[in-house]
Amino acid sequence: MKPTLLLLTLLLITSISALQAQIAVPGDGSDGALSVTASNLVIDLSQAITGTWDANNSANAGKGIFDPSKRAIIFKYSSVNIASGRTVTFTNHPSRAPVVWLVQGGVTLAGVLNLNGAVATNGANLPSEPGPGGFRGGAKGSLGTGAGLGIGGTNFSNGTYWLPASHAATYGNPSIVPLMGGSGSGPSNFSSGSGGGGAILIAAVNSILVSGSITSIGGGGSGGGSSGAIRLVANVINGSGSVDARDDGRIRLEANSVSGTLVTQPQTIAVPPATPPVIWPGNTAPTVKVVSVDTSAAPAVPTAPLDLTADIGISTNGATTVLLQTTNFPTTGLVQVRSAGKFANNATWTTAAFQSGDVTSATWTATVTFPTGFTTLQARATVP
Repeated sequence: MKPTLLLLTLLLITSISALQAQIAVPGDGSDGALSVTASNLVIDLSQAITGTWDANNSANAGKGIFDPSKRAIIFKYSSVNIASGRTVTFTNHPSRAPVVWLVQGGVTLAGVLNLNGAVATNGANLPSEPGPGGFRGGAKGSLGTGAGLGIGGTNFSNGTYWLPASHAATYGNPSIVPLMGGSGSGPSNFSSGSGGGGAILIAAVNSILVSGSITSIGGGGSGGGSSGAIRLVANVINGSGSVDARDDGRIRLEANSVSGTLVTQPQTIAVPPATPPVIWPGNTAPTVKVVSVDTSAAPAVPTAPLDLTADIGISTNGATTVLLQTTNFPTTGLVQVRSAGKFANNATWTTAAFQSGDVTSATWTATVTFPTGFTTLQARATVP
């Protein structure tokens, strides 16, 4: 019996230590306390100022910072409290970047934190909005039908949906670094496609208590977008609420202690946080981006606007050269560009050819023929 008593004593000491410990989360609390108790809250991400994520935000407290280099909207809260019966939702930034909450105290989520994609709308002429960090659904309008956006985005086919949840593998990586939301679905005969679920990282110095719910589900309706990504980092994650990214989304819990009554969809295995926790991709993380199309330079922050404007304007619908750049990526890898017409059911992946450079920085070109009208480009780099 003595070894058993000793083991129980050691476990009790470990549990107390975990409850008392803190996580080294960067931030200064300059966005103040987020307290949602009197009414529901819609956080308008377009109000975020553009700057570096670690700058003091007291002059713009509560509105966050959009850091283009991190492609995220960052809030540095002192604490977070979403009361029971209250819901927090988001209006997208033009970049549709994901959300990062760096909390210097504790987080209490008794209500609902909603990053769901918009449901397909009958007769809509515009793509359905995703949750922040996700991708739009395909448009349905008098000009034609467009493909859903995102790596798992889908086309319209014979009056049916090709759902990302059914026909595309889960992408990204289990660490959810970088943050990336879900893809949009293609439209049907009657409506636009649904938006993908968003992506959020909540990192807290103290504990995260979830007795309500965090959801990042692709829009439903006749067809569905893919779910997004939810990453929670704290010393202790408690509660009997739910964290929901069903339909090929991702959930990651990083804590020294996780409540056994917390419900996650898909099921998630918790891991201890790194010391300090990883918030951003490292300086040697691989990247790929579109540099120019038909010699027209791509903007630093493309937004794929929904009105009759574009990030880049070209005067030909013939074969066009798309220039891409990779960093920290092997020249033997696979670089592709996806072109998806806003009102044309012709989303295709084109493989780019290596031109010059090395693993540190290299250029690639892809030859793409665009349909008349608006087309959205996405770049992807894959190591074989």
